[in-house]
Amino acid sequence: MHPDFFRIRQSAFSLIEIVLAVGIISFALVGIIGLFPTAINSALESQRQTQAALIAKRLFTDLKSPKPFIQKEGEKPKSSDFPNLSGHTVTKVTYDEGGALPGQFSGKGQLTTGSPVYLATVEITPDTPSEGLTTVQVDIATPANADISHQSIYRFVSILDTPVVPAP
Repeated sequence: MHPDFFRIRQSAFSLIEIVLAVGIISFALVGIIGLFPTAINSALESQRQTQAALIAKRLFTDLKSPKPFIQKEGEKPKSSDFPNLSGHTVTKVTYDEGGALPGQFSGKGQLTTGSPVYLATVEITPDTPSEGLTTVQVDIATPANADISHQSIYRFVSILDTPVVPAP
């Protein structure tokens, strides 16, 4: 019999193959880990845009009500919260991270006291684009207390039908 006949054949990875495999895997992992900050920033920006859109929607809904108002604080609007849709006005309102006004009750029944995160500037321009219509522009800036060069600003515009008040 031949001496190689009884030799058991062993197969394994060489050191070079293992080093190459580890190098390829580590290169891929570095690329994947490098995407995490971008994904987190994208998710935060999406959250800010969504919250800004919800705040603007709430403001437009309040202004479209039979007696238009912009709620500034507390549960019920005060007389100073009713803008004149027939005159040019600019109103600023702050909101916390969840889009609630200071002094409002959250969905959990707790009074919100958070610091302002969003600053809504509501500009009402009557008879624009034509008579009987009012343009309402809402600019939502975040973070509210930051310098304008460090804020993200989201602009929303709606045109409302200006209610005609009959002369007495």
